[in-house]
Amino acid sequence: MRCEEGKDAVECAALCKELLADEPRRREIARRGHERTLKNGQYNGVVMAKILNEAQRIFQESR
Repeated sequence: MRCEEGKDAVECAALCKELLADEPRRREIARRGHERTLKNGQYNGVVMAKILNEAQRIFQESR
């Protein structure tokens, strides 16, 4: 069960309450999300470097 487009706020709030009450499930979700983030290279340092590189490229082109 997850909040998706088209779900109402009540359904999403119910899911949040369910997850907050289930510590083992939350830890597993966090672990899998962390693994996926590292695998995909989308952690803060990598994302920030991409943003800064693109900003520098745009700045250089505008000069």
